Amino acid sequence: MDNATATREHWSGAWGLVLAAAGSAIGLGNIWKFPYIVGENGGGAFVLVYLLCIAIIGAPVMICEFALGRHTQRNPVGAFKALAPKTSVLAHLVGLGVLLAGVFLLLFRSWGWGAILVGLGLLVFRYGWVLVGAMGVVAGFTILSFYSVVAGWTIGYVWKAVSGQLDFATVAAAKEHFNHFIVDPAWAVGCHFVFMVLCVLIVYKGVKSGIERWSKILMPVLLLIILALIVRSLTLPGAMAGVRFYLTPDFSKINAGSVLTALGHAFFSLSLGMGAMITYGSYIDRKENLFSATLSVVGLDTLIALMAGLAIFPAVFAQGFGPDAGPGLVFQVLPTVFHQIPLGAFWAFLFFVLLLIAALTSGISLLEVVTAYFVDERG
Repeated sequence: MDNATATREHWSGAWGLVLAAAGSAIGLGNIWKFPYIVGENGGGAFVLVYLLCIAIIGAPVMICEFALGRHTQRNPVGAFKALAPKTSVLAHLVGLGVLLAGVFLLLFRSWGWGAILVGLGLLVFRYGWVLVGAMGVVAGFTILSFYSVVAGWTIGYVWKAVSGQLDFATVAAAKEHFNHFIVDPAWAVGCHFVFMVLCVLIVYKGVKSGIERWSKILMPVLLLIILALIVRSLTLPGAMAGVRFYLTPDFSKINAGSVLTALGHAFFSLSLGMGAMITYGSYIDRKENLFSATLSVVGLDTLIALMAGLAIFPAVFAQGFGPDAGPGLVFQVLPTVFHQIPLGAFWAFLFFVLLLIAALTSGISLLEVVTAYFVDERG
């Protein structure tokens, strides 16, 4: 056991792990993306497909990532490096298989995918499973680079809600304001900078004093805000139309594309494949029960995603808007919805604070992936 592993900081207990990992999983994907892809894919039927993807694929992958991190007590690169000597033959076989698949595609003149698979096969054959860990770190950094931009928008909209700048009577007016906002360098760069400073300050404090401490503060606040928004949304006249759309399955809307969308969102929502859960798993004490921790994280993440739909769709339907507004649902349609309900500025403020908290708890996990790599591998 090396010094980095021997002195590695751990979560203080099961709830510290659950809240931090759930905070990583509960991000903009749950509050922003999930409602609009549900709206685009037929409502309740898509929700059922998503739940199946979570149960059959998402949860098992998460427990494997936790187990890999805890067993090796390392970041994603270090974790796969530790396993590489025991699985090098398998890695070479996988690399050879990917290489042959690429050659097969090249024979049929599928130049793009063929070249990608040939290159990937050669890399896997050369570097083995370490490449997989490296891809996790790169994925975490890449996702953070654009995730932090959208998260910065939430900071801007929190301020705009406080200052009364989100008072839009039409979606067109809200859309025009949003389009001007995202291309304004002062707002875009300034809000992005503030978000990254918040992430850095929390990660700098370490696992217990930084990530765990703030997760224990922010996650209960997030839950209280979303409960308040659900109550407000469900008490609006005409809200039940939104509930019926959200919870009534219409399987005629489901196709192969919907299933792939649900599966992709399950991975994104649970922070899988981007190194976050391996990194958080490396801080788990060996006495903790991984199965119960995984169920708690998956359950809390899924609950928040479902609650986000209950907070948004009834309000959208109650004000006569359609559910299929796409990515503009949060930043263009909802400000118009808030304009039409009593104390709309207050509810808009709460909603965008909710988005900011969700973004922050995920942002710190993505930054921690990169930080853990440099601490473990580069000293």
